[in-house]
Amino acid sequence: VVDFSDAQRLGFIAAFEAFFLHHDTDNRTQQQLREVAQSLIKGCEYHWQKSVTRVSRIGDCVSPETQSQFLGMCRQLQSTENMGVFDRVVGVMRKEWPKLKRWLDWWLAPDHASMIFPTHRTMDKKLSSKLPNTTNAEESMHAVIYKIAGKYVINFLCSL
Repeated sequence: VVDFSDAQRLGFIAAFEAFFLHHDTDNRTQQQLREVAQSLIKGCEYHWQKSVTRVSRIGDCVSPETQSQFLGMCRQLQSTENMGVFDRVVGVMRKEWPKLKRWLDWWLAPDHASMIFPTHRTMDKKLSSKLPNTTNAEESMHAVIYKIAGKYVINFLCSL
């Protein structure tokens, strides 16, 4: 799980390629290794949400009246597995918030989109479900605590 840093992603891919290119038993080409490496990278949902929240608060780009709609559409992009739905949502977003073109283009670039959007995922779905959704240690620990303790205990602790 990575935070969408191109340097981090490219470093992982380069290390993966270098490692397997030096193994005589591996007959994959450099391009094949690159594709496999990219399919092993999952993006951090926390960093995606942070980016969404940040741009949604730029009133010149997303008006306060449309902020809720924008946030809902971003959630849809991250949750839908239907490419038709994904493309329609992207189309609406491009029309409604044209000042976010560069931001949206960056997230829709294949190398970035494959890490966060189910419609573009190249990682095996089972593998993805076994990995954490965030690199943020605090967020990861909250999820673990909630699963272990259950909602009742959390509500009790919050009321103290």
